[in-house]
Amino acid sequence: MPAAGKITLAHKRAMVVKEMIIEGVGMIVEGVNPMVIRDKLAGFLVEKAKPAKGGAKEEKK
Repeated sequence: MPAAGKITLAHKRAMVVKEMIIEGVGMIVEGVNPMVIRDKLAGFLVEKAKPAKGGAKEEKK
């Protein structure tokens, strides 16, 4: 894999982690049930693990 591709992939992964942190902290501040927080944050991992259907980009919710 070319260096630019590796850097891009690392950047995308870092952005997902940061987004998860922001979402998690926000829910903690709001007083959301910890099990609900876990389920919502698990959605980040499931979303990234799903392969694109038909080669087209999936719509982001």
